[in-house]
Amino acid sequence: MKKSLSLLLFMGIVTASFGTETKFITDNTFNDLWLWQLSNTTITQEKGISLSQKTTKNFQTPQLLWTGDYINNSFYLGTAEASKILKLDQNFKETEIFSSTNHSIISSIIAENDGILFAASPESTLYHLDKDYSIISNTSLSNSYIWDIVPNPKGGYYILTGLNAEVYEYNDFTLSEAIHIDTEEHLLQGLYISDTLWVLGEKALYKKQDDRFIAMALLEGTASAFTYTNNTFYVVHSITQEADPTTGQAEQIISKLTAISSSGSVETLYELTGFYFTSISVFNNSIIIGADQFGLYAMYDLVTEKTHYSGLGEGKILELLTINNSLMLLTSDSSALWTMEDSISPTGSFTSEVYDAGHIATWGKFFTKVSTPPQTSVQFFVQSGVTTNPNYWADWKEVTSNQKITTPKARYIRYKAILTSDGNSVPYIEEISFPYTQLNIKPSINVVTVEPNGQNIVLNWIASDPNKDTLEYDIYLAEDGLPKIKINRNKLSGTNFTFNKNSYPTGYKKFTIIASDRPSNSDATALTSDYTSIPIMFDSKVPIISELNITKSAQTVSIKFSVSDTHSIIKNVSYIINGTTTVKLVPIDGIFDSMKEEFSFEIPLNEALFLQINASDNSANTSTQGVTLLPN
Repeated sequence: MKKSLSLLLFMGIVTASFGTETKFITDNTFNDLWLWQLSNTTITQEKGISLSQKTTKNFQTPQLLWTGDYINNSFYLGTAEASKILKLDQNFKETEIFSSTNHSIISSIIAENDGILFAASPESTLYHLDKDYSIISNTSLSNSYIWDIVPNPKGGYYILTGLNAEVYEYNDFTLSEAIHIDTEEHLLQGLYISDTLWVLGEKALYKKQDDRFIAMALLEGTASAFTYTNNTFYVVHSITQEADPTTGQAEQIISKLTAISSSGSVETLYELTGFYFTSISVFNNSIIIGADQFGLYAMYDLVTEKTHYSGLGEGKILELLTINNSLMLLTSDSSALWTMEDSISPTGSFTSEVYDAGHIATWGKFFTKVSTPPQTSVQFFVQSGVTTNPNYWADWKEVTSNQKITTPKARYIRYKAILTSDGNSVPYIEEISFPYTQLNIKPSINVVTVEPNGQNIVLNWIASDPNKDTLEYDIYLAEDGLPKIKINRNKLSGTNFTFNKNSYPTGYKKFTIIASDRPSNSDATALTSDYTSIPIMFDSKVPIISELNITKSAQTVSIKFSVSDTHSIIKNVSYIINGTTTVKLVPIDGIFDSMKEEFSFEIPLNEALFLQINASDNSANTSTQGVTLLPN
């Protein structure tokens, strides 16, 4: 869903310490489906949300369904967890015709003369039942799974397996030698087209040629299912993009619909993020694609090349079966059998995702842009709460366009729409928008660090804002008893600042950081917070080197002197001879720990030389003093 938290700036009510802003929640392109609940409604690329084709839940069971087929006017449904086959008559009355504790999945069911042929996995076995559902034969395979049974028009069947990925021919209760595809782990589905067997693996589409399979097209990620129409194969497959800690990108699923010609050319028709595509079929000149959440299915129109999204409101769509001008949808979680008809649903609903206002908010008027032809209608309801889970919210309250929302003040909110039609035309929801007034809470400065770096003081801080507003900063310096002086020319957007100590008078000063949320608020409602440091020394005065006390002997000279500073501890003292040889000195007391230190050293004096004394304090201020020495 396109979600717009657009800011409407206005002069709000301002108290002594808090302000408010009006912000808008707006839905107008309905693209993000991740948390949606669609039931007999559809999202169109042209106009928004409308009613979908009519769907009816014909049958529901607490057992976990896995596969199904329509054979001789009855549905046969296979289960997982406990391998059973349920027969549904024309009134969808259930009869259990097979059960086995040796397997966990009924993975494929097809007609076989007057009975049925089906596969149970793992410990893969082909079962053949007669018309009275007695077992005629069972044939075990060495593979872990049988995924599909494909009739051969010339007689017999092809058996597609997993672990290992192999294809067998099955005829007169006898299996041929397997053809192994070593690049795959599972062979998912087969179609027999124009005297040729086509097989979909997880990684590629294959064509049977003599006694081997030729890969016709490679697929990204993992394939789920395929279908065929108008000389083109349509495949659904899903790619998992791993999480990237460096960018904060979470793991996500991208599912694709890909068209493959019989010559092997590949074209991606569209993709959807956040769902696994699970199944595919052709219905009314559209490609129907089932997904793994909320009963979501997509309809890709082969003429307009546009995609509509619809939902049953529940379930993972396992299989799509075209029967008597209707499309049957088999779902799990919950396990049910649905019928999609070529007519408009008389009613449908849509529930938005949960929106987070950040803090307790007061809701404004509910604005809508809808199209309601005669004999159609749209009703809206709003619900709010203080937790993320709507199960603990107040009841839904109906709301009409341009009417104030009366649900309680809360942090979270969502809305619901119920659409109705007489079957001749449909309503459309094109846009939903409503404002809320959010209490502006001032930002905070949480962590501040000060690091000396030569003549610089580097200031870093961490700030946060409860409203997630954009922040800007000012820096002030002040001596005790004197006014604060702002030292940044322009507002700071970053969270660091560097002082050059030589740019300010020597002495103790406090710095103050002021954080403001003005970039996200009006002048009237913007709030600030500040942090003031303990006094920090700004020292730009160099240390003082005393007059050198020079004592000469026949071959040496002794030098005594002191270095003092009015603000900082003496840190480094050295002498240089003739500009090339540098020798570090240690104070007479053996440690630099004072603002005045005494030094004494002796050097040979056999010829004239230049002697230079260098001294620096803890603030990196440096002074020098030199002398020319001549031998006696």
